[in-house]
Amino acid sequence: TICSVVIISLFSSLITLISAHLLTPKSVQADNNNGTVMARNFVLVDDNGNHRGGIGFENKEPVIYLYDSNGVARAYLAVSATGPIFGLRNAQGKSDITISTSNNSKPCILLNSIDDEKRLIIMLKDGKQPALLLYDSKSKPRFLLTIDNDNPSMAMLDQEGIYQFSMQALGKQGALLSFHDNGSDSSAALGMRGAMPFLNLKDKDSSGLFTGAQP
Repeated sequence: TICSVVIISLFSSLITLISAHLLTPKSVQADNNNGTVMARNFVLVDDNGNHRGGIGFENKEPVIYLYDSNGVARAYLAVSATGPIFGLRNAQGKSDITISTSNNSKPCILLNSIDDEKRLIIMLKDGKQPALLLYDSKSKPRFLLTIDNDNPSMAMLDQEGIYQFSMQALGKQGALLSFHDNGSDSSAALGMRGAMPFLNLKDKDSSGLFTGAQP
């Protein structure tokens, strides 16, 4: 799936899990020769002794996190087996923004609604092609804007994620405007083939009903 490098599920309960470990940190070793402090966990507290952040490990991976004055986890930075991830959360502790990248250089930005539902993804497909994906209130993908092989394209999808409308600019090859049926197959297409306009209409079994082009 698009933006699969965003490993939200892996870190959804990360702050809660690691807090229990950091509240009871293990011993710290200090090297008097060079001032180095070595520890598996570090707890940050304010003047009142409230837990405000820390550094530790979860699933053998390093994590840095911060709490607000109300004890809500608001930010974290972690590294997983697939790559680093940075997250910001709202006052209710729900994810607002997640930035991640993978070991294959696939950067991704995810924006969530106040209800913790994904609404927008910005990414580089295959680490090269930029893409913007918009989601509806049920976290269903509905609009895609991308550049593939230097050709811009746009698509609108129904509630089941099936293409309904698409538009492409193909450089010297022309341009294409397509309307799709419930199976995501093109039923009507209007375009330019080079400098020649054309119109194609198809029925349900994809047989041609009408094809017209400028002579």
